[in-house]
Amino acid sequence: MTEASDKQVLKFQEAISEEKDKYAKKLAQLLPIYEEELSEIDENIEAKKFEYDTKHESIRTSADQRIAVREKHLHRAMDDNDQRSVKQHKKDIEKFRKEADRDLVLLRKSHKSDEEQSAIYRKNFMKENLEKLAEIEKEHNSVLELKQKDIEDTKVTLAYNVENTNLEYEKLQAEALDAFNQAFAEVRNKQEEVMKQKEIDLDKEEDTQKKLLIEFEKTNLVATASGTWKII
Repeated sequence: MTEASDKQVLKFQEAISEEKDKYAKKLAQLLPIYEEELSEIDENIEAKKFEYDTKHESIRTSADQRIAVREKHLHRAMDDNDQRSVKQHKKDIEKFRKEADRDLVLLRKSHKSDEEQSAIYRKNFMKENLEKLAEIEKEHNSVLELKQKDIEDTKVTLAYNVENTNLEYEKLQAEALDAFNQAFAEVRNKQEEVMKQKEIDLDKEEDTQKKLLIEFEKTNLVATASGTWKII
């Protein structure tokens, strides 16, 4: 019984080891894929940030260059006291600044929207993968718990069977001892009854012999008196 239980426990332990190896291999397959996809998402975010910075710098640089050209013309017109040209150059400079500010506002708005969407996508991606990994880990732990429970149940059953076997053996020993004592007592009682019966029979035999002897003596005395018998 113990050998069979030990083999069963060993079988469950091997199953636990196999499950751990299986879980480790699954993680080894999933984690690199997860990390690679997350890296691609981060690279895409960085690329969009670089694109934003480039466009922002381009808009600002372009506006500054156009304004710088107009300011040169403005100074020349002011030197020439050409009020009409001065007014037009100032108007153009203000227009370039407003256009740049408008383009930058639109660019920042678009970039902010992209950032928020990218952040949400990244967050959802991480959440889904973490939930997937958590589910895998949950299933893994559930299998380990069941196998460990099988081991504990086997050990408990073995201990129970051993205990019951010991109790049964003790019970059989006690029953055998009781049967022996009872048989010994019966034999002893019978022996005592036989001895008592022999004593009774001996007493009876002695009484009978005594009676016969008395009767014999009486017969001899009667015979002697009549001259028929002689006492020898």
